Amino acid sequence: MSAAPSGWLAIDGRIRFNTGGTATYDWANSGVGLPTYTCPAGSVNLSGPGGLFNCGRPGAGLNPPIAPTLTPAAAADPSIISADFIVDPIASDTTACGAGDPTTFQGGTNGSPITSYTFKTGSVPNKDDLANVYAVSHTRADNGHPELYFAAERLVNNGDSHIDFEFLQSQIALTGTCSGSFTGHRTEGDLLIAVDFTNGGALAGTSVYQWHCVAEPGPQPADGTVCDPAGATPPQHYQLINVPASLTFLVNAVNIPCGGWVCRDKISGNSTVVSANDFLEGGIDLMSIPFAGCFNSFLPHTRTSQPFSAVLKDFAGPVALRSCRNPVTGSNSAPTGSAVTPGASATDSVTVGNGGAGPVPTGNITFFLCGPAQVTAGGCPSGGAQIGAAKPLVAGAATSDPTAATNTLGKYCWRTQYAPDLASTGVFAAAAHTNATSECFSVGAVAPGLPDTGAPQPQPAAQPGLRAVAAILIVAVVVLAVISRASRSVAVLLIAIPADGQPGARPPVHHPARSCERDAETSGGSRLAVGDPGHRRRRAHRVGRPGRSPRHGRSGHSRNGWLVQPRAGARPAR
Repeated sequence: MSAAPSGWLAIDGRIRFNTGGTATYDWANSGVGLPTYTCPAGSVNLSGPGGLFNCGRPGAGLNPPIAPTLTPAAAADPSIISADFIVDPIASDTTACGAGDPTTFQGGTNGSPITSYTFKTGSVPNKDDLANVYAVSHTRADNGHPELYFAAERLVNNGDSHIDFEFLQSQIALTGTCSGSFTGHRTEGDLLIAVDFTNGGALAGTSVYQWHCVAEPGPQPADGTVCDPAGATPPQHYQLINVPASLTFLVNAVNIPCGGWVCRDKISGNSTVVSANDFLEGGIDLMSIPFAGCFNSFLPHTRTSQPFSAVLKDFAGPVALRSCRNPVTGSNSAPTGSAVTPGASATDSVTVGNGGAGPVPTGNITFFLCGPAQVTAGGCPSGGAQIGAAKPLVAGAATSDPTAATNTLGKYCWRTQYAPDLASTGVFAAAAHTNATSECFSVGAVAPGLPDTGAPQPQPAAQPGLRAVAAILIVAVVVLAVISRASRSVAVLLIAIPADGQPGARPPVHHPARSCERDAETSGGSRLAVGDPGHRRRRAHRVGRPGRSPRHGRSGHSRNGWLVQPRAGARPAR
């Protein structure tokens, strides 16, 4: 078990980074040398390395200053889980709520139900008024567990002062801006670090309290169990715990320069200087408390006097501050796309990573599939049918059971829910994931095949060159037939080259002789049926005509066309 803190952030009673130290960061840049930074106009801009925050600037008129932002190096550091810088209005400010401090308690004590707290725009004594407060959570490089660092600036150092740094697992919020109440809960394992300046503000002592659901000696339920105080003498309470190896704390013994923001020290009267005993900072290792939950809110506040149960006066925030890392999840559905067959089998595969710092997440993944009626533009944010049992992560990956519950037409999307196991509890937060692109697919109707109508397939269009050649050949053949009175050989040549120039195509051919036969058969207003004796006699008479071929019953014909044979005794053409 490690002592806290790890030394990643310097706790040395200074705000600015000391380039001669061993820490990776301090709250502000060193103010000396490279690199240099670009800030908005009017900002306090410190050069040099090592800072978490920079580029704060004065507010307009009597408005509070504007908080700094993370430096480029801090913003890119994957080991930083969460960081906050709070500029708390003071009594002399004017805000959108008017003159005064809009973060003033209207009663309440440490350990009261969160929802019992109310606030208003008012004023508090300088010794109880918070100025700048900041905190950061970080993943330790040695064991992958989280640690917290926190700091605050006081307005004055000439009076007893009592500051509490409270870290809660519930999401704490306010119902209004200028007045209202708090929302949220107390849960097993919530943490409060109390700092008491006594002897006129010269001496500072620290105490650590942890929220317990059950009266001592317990046992207590798991961290994260919600247990708001109830009743006249509720068993739920803040319990003083002895964790000297887990906490490091220090107050500045001399005047120190401010960071890359506006300080509000009333002793120095200088926005660039913080007077002795007006800056306090600390760090705590959560694993060694021990604590296995996940903090989500930061609520610093002050008390009127030293007793832990004294009335609360001023607060800053509350703001979101996470102590657990969010796992980085990627997922892919199989199949994907928009033409999935109804009833097709589908699975979802997921990978869960640490985001660049700490161990690989371990635990279980539960898979859910949302149907067309449940899918939203964001995928499957809630609901859906659970598919199979939860799957353990193996080397950061898991795959769902297959499902064929895909008969309804429309879009389907997956959702995964990660639950950390014992090794990852207190390190990674439980998390849900859905992706409207890679984790979705659409089931469509099966397209019917084209019916076979028996119609001939269209022939490819003839090329213009072939059409011209065919036309010339046809004319030549016809002329040749007239001149030479050729019969069968010319006819065969004519039929072999169709008029459209397409070899192999056989367009319908008109048979003049057959038309004459039909006309003869129907002349006189009556039609002879094929089986009638008169019909047979007329057919026989035609077959026996001169110029008819007894074998075919036709003269000068081919199977696909006709040539007219000249009458017997006619003069040959010249």
